[in-house]
Amino acid sequence: MKWPCPHTTYGFIHSKHPEGGKGIDTYMACVEVSGAAGLPEGAVSAVIPGGKYAVFTVKGGLGDIPRAYGYINEEWMPASGYQEARCGAVEAYDERFVPDGTCEFEIWVAVK
Repeated sequence: MKWPCPHTTYGFIHSKHPEGGKGIDTYMACVEVSGAAGLPEGAVSAVIPGGKYAVFTVKGGLGDIPRAYGYINEEWMPASGYQEARCGAVEAYDERFVPDGTCEFEIWVAVK
């Protein structure tokens, strides 16, 4: 999937922990908009920064998210030569995602 993709919803995971720290400060369920002007009252916006991302396709269901992040953080990242960039990760849910069934979605992790 090329990001951004029409008809896709996103989960934006942002951490404010210091470099090397783990944890989630904010999880935002998102859709793409052209700008923050005109958003409904109470809605917030975030800019997902450009840069280099490692993309992982998760095949399974929502219950497989912890396993996927475990693989990314505990196996792939240490062996890859990359470090996680502290701007967060993005989960992308397109037409392959079926909430109550077996599905596919992507996790994009910012790397440096």
